[in-house]
Amino acid sequence: MSLFEAVAAQDLKQLVELLDAGEDPNPFDAEGLTPLMHAAMAGAELLVLALLDGGADPQLQDRLGETAYLKAAAHGQRALCAMLARFASRDERALGEALLRTGVTPPPAGVGPGEEPGAVARGLAQLGAGVSAVALGDEDPRKRLERAQRAAALRRGPGKDPG
Repeated sequence: MSLFEAVAAQDLKQLVELLDAGEDPNPFDAEGLTPLMHAAMAGAELLVLALLDGGADPQLQDRLGETAYLKAAAHGQRALCAMLARFASRDERALGEALLRTGVTPPPAGVGPGEEPGAVARGLAQLGAGVSAVALGDEDPRKRLERAQRAAALRRGPGKDPG
């Protein structure tokens, strides 16, 4: 059994045995996640504590630059966010708090029976809009559009043609 399998099975005893036997606490799976990230997303507080005690690095990032703290926040795991906040940067904590305030959960991995195509993409867009509204402090679409236009103008640089 691997650390990933022990986390998936929520088998604390096996997890501790693997860590005590010298298993690397920080491997990445094919998706770029660590056992700590999986445990944080699942809300498995005892597994998270065991992994941290066994040397898991809470500051490792996945391919998107997200840590176990952000994974916990994105999955609504408030208690784990409280545990992992001390390892998070100020920016991560601000984003995590915004994610928790939105009260949204990640969309499903695929379109299930009876769901229309594009449902996942719409869910992701709604999630992004909700987080942006909370993080930026407004819900007015005009203000967000103006902010996006200003950002685009800054990226183009002074005197550049917008087209």
